[in-house]
Amino acid sequence: MKGIISIFLIILSINIIASEKEEIDKKEIRLSAFHYPPYMDKTLENNGLFCELILEAYKAVGIDVEFNFYPLRRSTQYVIEGRSLGQLGTIWNFPIEEKGNLYFVPIFYYKIVGFYLKKNYKTIEIKNLNELRKYRISVILGSSDEQVLKSNENLIVESVSNMEQLFKQVYLGRSDIAFAVELSGINTLNNYYPEEIKKWGITEDYIQKINAHVVFSKKYPNYVEYAEKLKLGLMLIKENGIFSKIFKKYYEDYYEKNDIYIDMLENTEEIINAN
Repeated sequence: MKGIISIFLIILSINIIASEKEEIDKKEIRLSAFHYPPYMDKTLENNGLFCELILEAYKAVGIDVEFNFYPLRRSTQYVIEGRSLGQLGTIWNFPIEEKGNLYFVPIFYYKIVGFYLKKNYKTIEIKNLNELRKYRISVILGSSDEQVLKSNENLIVESVSNMEQLFKQVYLGRSDIAFAVELSGINTLNNYYPEEIKKWGITEDYIQKINAHVVFSKKYPNYVEYAEKLKLGLMLIKENGIFSKIFKKYYEDYYEKNDIYIDMLENTEEIINAN
């Protein structure tokens, strides 16, 4: 009887090992994403800047990627539950209490800048948050920008629910400046104010730089292997220039400034001095 049990355990172990190896050697994986143009959008080539970076990174190590687009809340929940291998996003998308169940791989950073009308201000400089006291500010409800700006009690900050409302506040004179991720803000202006795009100014200073991550679920089988392969792929496409070319393509499409994309190649997380 003991011999039969031993044989059964050996066979079971072999099957488990084989199953794990097959999972690790998979040549195609699925990641979750959400609508956030031009970084993630099903209507764009290769699903947008963020998705294209991940496609190329995994391609460099022999893995194909498919993206499942969900509403942000559902996408986040699938990762928390382990139903999805990972999500393209940031740590801000996840509850603090879930951070221990997640593994973050930084890819690039979002730069949060201010958008204003040139007829009202020739330029706006932001060396610290207190310099914003003289402006009425609009931010997206629930964003990290909202948390940073509302942490300063001297500022007048109004929260709105979406990007269209964010810029409408400034356009209608209800706010002086709207804060948003640089490319997303430009994308919104191109969509809603295409004939008046040159009337808008963008601050050279930023209030925050936030790492964009692929957030892996520790509940998903072999998440470490896929995370490590992503890191390797990122290193390869940075060395061969593909990483830079992708950024350059999107910045030339959305922002007429040569070489501005170079500033996005370093991973960092920083908030402007609040004093």
